[in-house]
Amino acid sequence: RLDADSKALAHSLTCSPSDGVMDVSGGVEIRITANFIEHVFQRREAEAFLLLRLHFSPGKEATFHVPIRAQLEPSIMRLPLQALAGLGDMSLIDAAAACTGRQRALSSFMPTARKTSMLEELSPSNVEGMLPPKEVLNVLTWIIDQSNQARVGSFKWWPDPLTDSKTRESFNKVLVKVENGAVLDFSPEDVNEGVCVGGTQMILTWLQLLPDPVIGQHTLSLSAMDIPTAVRTMMGLSRGVLICLCAMLVVVMDRHGTCTDATRRCAACLTQLAIGHRSSLRGSTSNAGLHTSASLTSEAEKILEKVMAQLREDGQAFPPLSTLRSYSESFAEDLNAG
Repeated sequence: RLDADSKALAHSLTCSPSDGVMDVSGGVEIRITANFIEHVFQRREAEAFLLLRLHFSPGKEATFHVPIRAQLEPSIMRLPLQALAGLGDMSLIDAAAACTGRQRALSSFMPTARKTSMLEELSPSNVEGMLPPKEVLNVLTWIIDQSNQARVGSFKWWPDPLTDSKTRESFNKVLVKVENGAVLDFSPEDVNEGVCVGGTQMILTWLQLLPDPVIGQHTLSLSAMDIPTAVRTMMGLSRGVLICLCAMLVVVMDRHGTCTDATRRCAACLTQLAIGHRSSLRGSTSNAGLHTSASLTSEAEKILEKVMAQLREDGQAFPPLSTLRSYSESFAEDLNAG
């Protein structure tokens, strides 16, 4: 029987072409692609096999089993937000090493079994506990630092679909440092060539691949009536991610100019409405489904614009602790009043 990892690997495999006619003299090339969609916290191997069946003539066939082995490496991508935050000062790679042999599971880094009340979570003294995980906060801080050092209007930081291959290279450079807990000490040449674009892309990809979107359906439904209330009712970590991302956008765009699609793409990633899984709205090709998805993304964009306006009014340093505290205090007061 296949274990859970091997089953996930088997389900992730696709072949192209999956059927057809083979020229015996020339053979045929079959491309095998793996799209592993489970989170990986521990370094381990997974095995599966590809079944090939050749039909030579009616009633004559041969079957071959081609083994597939994958080395799964730890990644922050697809890890639950609470688990990533639960790593504390420990790097992902160090945490993964501590879990060798499955002695400690991912749940070791999740919040304790004791349920923290909403009032405790929203306590002003707990505001630093609402900051994004260090892996995300460090990248946002680094982008802001590089932005402040760059000549006004010259900073390369926003991903351009026309340069995907170069963005992917920068993305990998940043991700390796982040997952190993290394300092983001890229050279001025790397920054001039756009390595910060890879940092932005890492944040956007991370948002898309979280098990649950930062801005969920409940927040979107409340925002139609009152955006500040909708933001206040978000879970602390999710709200921290939203506000700190908006703060980065404000700092960089106010200095270097607005990117026309920045808030729209960030809204799509925060709601995960830009990808085709984990939502009843996604994967629908009906006009109604597409319209609903577009309208929800637009609603999320309004949330970003409102938070960004508040951050501009507050005019504080990064991370924006006073804004985080303000939203927490306002909601805690509402709960106490209730």
